[in-house]
Amino acid sequence: MSLQSAQQFVFGFWDNKPIEFEQVEENLSSDGGLIAFYQIDQKLGWTKSLANLISDPRSDPTHTALSIVRQRIFGIIAGYQHIEKEQTIRKIQLSKTIRRKPYQGTQM
Repeated sequence: MSLQSAQQFVFGFWDNKPIEFEQVEENLSSDGGLIAFYQIDQKLGWTKSLANLISDPRSDPTHTALSIVRQRIFGIIAGYQHIEKEQTIRKIQLSKTIRRKPYQGTQM
């Protein structure tokens, strides 16, 4: 099977840096569609609207209602319906990119 060359796309949420999509014969993340969904969500505000419906009485939360809603919704879209699997995807770099977490150390 011959591989096609990489395709570049620029998504508006990551400082207009190109993200390359390349078809390879490797076992890699199948969650790449989450990047596109995140971009759509940014424009349409689905998760933000949902998070605004949630009453959050905490005075200084570590995680906002929006970040919790996004993690749960994106986890379901990616096929991670169970919390244990969501704990695992926090360590996946694609998940960090969507959540705008900085690249750090060995967790890159």
